[in-house]
Amino acid sequence: MAWKNLSQNTLAYAFICHHLALNELDVVEELIDWSACEALMLNIHSNPMGERAFPPLLMFKILLLQIWYSLSDPSCEKQLARDLLFCRLVQLSLTDSVPDHSTIWRFRQRLQKDNLLDALFENINNQLRQQGLIMKAGEVSIIDASVIQAKNNRLNKNAAGSSHDTQIFETPLTGSEKVVYANSAYKSQVHEKLLKTKRIKNDPLHCAYRNTPLTEQQKQHNRLASEVRYIVERTFGVLKQHYGMAQARYNGLKRNAAKLTLMCIGYNLKCAINIQLS
Repeated sequence: MAWKNLSQNTLAYAFICHHLALNELDVVEELIDWSACEALMLNIHSNPMGERAFPPLLMFKILLLQIWYSLSDPSCEKQLARDLLFCRLVQLSLTDSVPDHSTIWRFRQRLQKDNLLDALFENINNQLRQQGLIMKAGEVSIIDASVIQAKNNRLNKNAAGSSHDTQIFETPLTGSEKVVYANSAYKSQVHEKLLKTKRIKNDPLHCAYRNTPLTEQQKQHNRLASEVRYIVERTFGVLKQHYGMAQARYNGLKRNAAKLTLMCIGYNLKCAINIQLS
């Protein structure tokens, strides 16, 4: 199955009245070397046999549009068919057919199955870092949890929500961080010992107890630590309010993890654009 030959420069586009709204996503095209992303997906639909498929880079950009505009697969199919802005970004001409919702679903599943989403995430982050749009000076881990609504809203004793987030404290650690910032719920001798063996500084928030109020020094520490922790709390808020993270769209941890990775890619790109334009 080879890739379809698509071109946006058709006679039909010459008759479209130009409007600045059609250029809103041009900055996305200019921000990233998309050929580097495409190189990671060269093996998708690379078999010359069978019907030609939509190019992987086109499909990946469709997934980003889904994230930015919080669209389901069927809604995204409809939007591609009627929105010139979408077609401009993914480089579909007015005479090309658009991918249907099942094609979008299968492509996302293929990225998940081939473990390509993490590679795309790292590639884009590295490009943003090289442009000075992501700063990395040392490394810390900011640990927090955010409750989201299950797809079917049914109680399940085996669901992740049945485990307290402090029980998986070690999971998000990279091993290369120098400091861990967490709220007081994560404060325990077990976690302190774990981080000590890894030579990582533990800097949790202090918690007041009955008849044991916080000292001024502890309050000052909490204020400074909260300024650091605000980064992840703000990100959770944006993802839940604008990117659809408040409720799981799919059944299964792997599918929702893939969706979350796409959300993070879309979020980082939007943040980079805002920095670049500021």
